[in-house]
Parts: sequence; C-alpha cells; structure tokens
Amino acid sequence: LYRLWKKFVKLRLLVIILVALSFIENLFFNYKLTEYRSGYESVFKWLKSKGETKLFCTMMPISAYYFGRAKAFYPPPDIISLKKAVQYYNIRYLVIDWQRYLWYHNSIKTIEKKCTIKATFKNDYIHLYTVLRENYLPVDMPYFQSIINELELIKIYDLKKCFPQWYKGE
Repeated sequence: LYRLWKKFVKLRLLVIILVALSFIENLFFNYKLTEYRSGYESVFKWLKSKGETKLFCTMMPISAYYFGRAKAFYPPPDIISLKKAVQYYNIRYLVIDWQRYLWYHNSIKTIEKKCTIKATFKNDYIHLYTVLRENYLPVDMPYFQSIINELELIKIYDLKKCFPQWYKGE
C-alpha cells in the first residue's frame, strides 16, 4: 500500500510539473500576441469626433460594440443597394478592413476603385499566424503574405464626398 501511495504521489507531482511547464511555455509563446493592438478603437474615436453615429463596416461585430447593433451595418452587396441604404439610414462613412476578403462585394470593389480614402488606421492585430490562419485556407496564405501591409490597414471612405448626388435633399 505504501509503494502504491508513493507511485500515486510521484504521478501527481509529475502531472503538476507538466501542467505548470505547459502553462509557462504558453505564457512566453503567447506574450507576443499581447503586444498587438487593434486599430478599431482609434477608428471609432475618429468617427465619433466627426459626429457620426452610424456606419457601414466590414467588421460589423466590432463596430456594433462601439456604435450599437442598430447603428452598425454590413455594406450591401451591390452599389444600388448601398445607395438605397445610404439614403434610408443617412450613413456617410464606410470602414473597410481585412474582412473584405471574406465577402468581396461589388459595392466594396466599386468604392475602392472610385473613391479616395478619407483616413487610414494601422491594425497591428492582423498577423499571419493568428487572425489570418484562423479565417482563411492555407492555400491563400502566400497571397496574404504578399499584401500584409495592406491588410494591416483599416480604411475609411467618405461616401458623401464620393457620391454627393446620394445626399440631395438633406
């Protein structure tokens, strides 16, 4: 019985040591992730400083957190639907980030081609080995690696400046 107890204590001690080592290793390995900062807080502070209370954003869950679910919208898929939504909700700004590659609608393509960027913010949180690998296939990674500097940007487009005819009658 004594030998069995001794083996049990040694096994428990070994398990505790292994768990502790794993925890310590994860702390050191993941510490780098804590250095990354999201650019969204700066984006939404900028928008609020302009008096904006509603927006279109490709990262709708985060914009809903800052503005409220009823004031944050995904961009509509085509330019005609976007125009109708702009006129109905009176939304001026479109925020585009790396999520545009998840669903690259014609409305976003049109705006990126036709409109100039009003403001950009760096989003350090985008990292090939964290966010991107969780959201895309491994076959896509070489492409994203080639455009990582662009992916790290959050771009704001002023729809009123680009399409003033949409805002007639204000």
